[in-house]
Amino acid sequence: MEEEKVPNLLEKLEEYGQHYSPQSLFLKLARVAKNAGIKIVYYVLLLYYALMYGNLNVKEKSIIIGALGYFISPIDLIPDLLPLGYSDDLALIVFVITKMKNSFTPEIRKMAEDRLRKYFDNIDESSFKI
Repeated sequence: MEEEKVPNLLEKLEEYGQHYSPQSLFLKLARVAKNAGIKIVYYVLLLYYALMYGNLNVKEKSIIIGALGYFISPIDLIPDLLPLGYSDDLALIVFVITKMKNSFTPEIRKMAEDRLRKYFDNIDESSFKI
């Protein structure tokens, strides 16, 4: 039964891909980084750089695009303006990160960390490492 939920979730996730573009992703990150927190921003950046520079198949790319689209989308299970509003985004992003963790090369991790420094002044790497 649990196995049926994962493909179903991944299919629904792909629907959010329509909300994705690099421009809209970085606009959202600039607007919400401090409220969303370092962990979710780092994970989003990992997915973005894996999408751009990783060795992914079409299915993996569509899953990442869907996850990033969900993050960008104004329509969430839990609206971002509510307390804990990013918890659904984080749960989804962590789910995708777990599925894709072998795709994050040291170069991709470095690019994500470098970009993360644009949003946060003091970075404690232990707070976001997977």
